[in-house]
Amino acid sequence: MATANGAEAAAAQKSAMPMFYQKPMPVDVRVHEGTGVAKDRTYSFAKEATALPVTILEVTKVMQDYPMAFLKTGDGVAPVAITGIRPNQNLFVSEDGKWAEDTYVPAYVRRYPFILASGGPKPDQLTLCVDNVDGMLEKDSAAPMVKDGKATPVLDRVLDFCRSFDQASRATQQFAKDVFEAGLLAERHAEIKLQDGKTHRVGGFMLIDEEKLRTLDDATVAKWHKNGYLGALYAILMSGNAWRDVVVRAGMKVADKAE
Repeated sequence: MATANGAEAAAAQKSAMPMFYQKPMPVDVRVHEGTGVAKDRTYSFAKEATALPVTILEVTKVMQDYPMAFLKTGDGVAPVAITGIRPNQNLFVSEDGKWAEDTYVPAYVRRYPFILASGGPKPDQLTLCVDNVDGMLEKDSAAPMVKDGKATPVLDRVLDFCRSFDQASRATQQFAKDVFEAGLLAERHAEIKLQDGKTHRVGGFMLIDEEKLRTLDDATVAKWHKNGYLGALYAILMSGNAWRDVVVRAGMKVADKAE
């Protein structure tokens, strides 16, 4: 029996670096003159991710393709999209690094290789950084971040996206905190048998307790309806319908290996 997801994703959460990031460095107009994201960049960096962070603003899109759950992170929890059953196998990334066609790509993945990071002389100031790993950036880019010593519209769009993502992440942290403290989450696991005959235990996550959600007091229901929490919670509940597609994808991987 193989065990995946929760423990693996939790280990990534506890890493000194955010998932995927190895050597982030500040974007610098001198260092990155004429440099842009490599045109042949793929999603191979995400091929081992079996769970991906999602924000409260995107759960209605995520629910169409991925089951969602909450992952324990230190003293709290965070919502994630489940992308794999076996350890270190993202079912939505192909061998050549392409994301599954006609499926939503979570914002956390689309943000990479950029990230806003704190530090420097002003700890409360965020700096735009890019992961300085082989194959991610290219010189003499057709879409450079910096040209003639100035930020280009390409870099402006990246910065806007990262700022929006950072704001959504903060809102999501508060959402997850409130849901957790309301006692609406319960630990669950599932055992899935695939075509190879092996049973895979998917666990380490917390799911929404529907009975407790139905019995929320009127004041909380009114507040959560107004701030969008209720819609997000029901989207996460409905995402359970996406388990079928994930299991089918896992079965196809098994069949491909058997050929």
